[in-house]
Amino acid sequence: MLTLLYKNKYTPLIFITLLSLCTTQQVLAVGTTSGIDISNQATLDYEVDGINQTDISSNIVTFRVDAKVDLTVTGTSNVNGTPGTVKVLEFTITNTGNETYDYTLSFEAGSETFTVSDLTIHVDTNHNGTWDGIAVDLPSTSLDNLIADASTKVWLVGTIPASATDNQTSTYRLMATALLADGTAIPAQAADVATTKQYVYADAAGPHSADGAQDTQHSAALSFTAQTASLSLTKSSTVIWDPINLAVTPLHIPGAIVEYTITITNGIGAETANAIVITDVLNNNLAPPTDAARQYALGHSIRLTSPNLYSGVMTNLTDANDADEASITGQTVTVTGIVLLGGESATIHILAEIQ
Repeated sequence: MLTLLYKNKYTPLIFITLLSLCTTQQVLAVGTTSGIDISNQATLDYEVDGINQTDISSNIVTFRVDAKVDLTVTGTSNVNGTPGTVKVLEFTITNTGNETYDYTLSFEAGSETFTVSDLTIHVDTNHNGTWDGIAVDLPSTSLDNLIADASTKVWLVGTIPASATDNQTSTYRLMATALLADGTAIPAQAADVATTKQYVYADAAGPHSADGAQDTQHSAALSFTAQTASLSLTKSSTVIWDPINLAVTPLHIPGAIVEYTITITNGIGAETANAIVITDVLNNNLAPPTDAARQYALGHSIRLTSPNLYSGVMTNLTDANDADEASITGQTVTVTGIVLLGGESATIHILAEIQ
């Protein structure tokens, strides 16, 4: 209410009162609900010669609150995952407009060093705000009747490919597009008509390639990062003895002993590599030495140095398939049990005789 005091030489005092006469008004954090009519009327109260006179009322002025189309899409956090596992990116969609809207959902790839397979949008089917798995929070590309000032969760779910290497990253952009609560398109913006509910686009631009400012859309981007071991495998050979030159200047002749060296290295900062199995199939022209003098020890043609075994000390292993980590079956040499943390290496030596 606004009261004005007015006085002239004929009238000792005039009171002008402006009254705001409003219909039902709902106030939310995002503002007054659209479609409400707001009416205002002014009233003039005055006196003549000290006698109060009949109030004078102005006409009533009415306008209708327009619809604000606004939304935000935010990402919770980037996700790390082991190649071959299903991982989830979580987004929150908030209706910051002033009426209930539906939304369509879509996504696009940003910068990819690998492609996440079976990437699908899932919605919060049971409305508890928590990811409950693909059997509960079902796939969907739409949201129905999100009321003003409300939020809901949406997830991008997919499998990091087995081919992804350590610290490779792929980014995806989720976008929501507003619709009217009946699923139809938002009416176009137009010049103001005071008594008609109109639509004003208030959203900001987002990272999706189709998401500009004031276009009834918003988006956010999150990334999958592969976290895995970063193993490298190298092999070399050296002839260490032959029956003619012995160990002085040995050559690759029948009866000579060749030592193969296999090195396994896990990259610095990489994830731990467990259950490592090394298999080396010897050429048919090679065989484990039969002379104990040409072996590391009697019945031992394999040596292993691994940080998780034998206190990291180089150890001779038997050729037989027994309790230690090595065996030779036919032409196949197998070594198991190696575990490598990031930055660690293991070495295997194998003796073979040229037939």
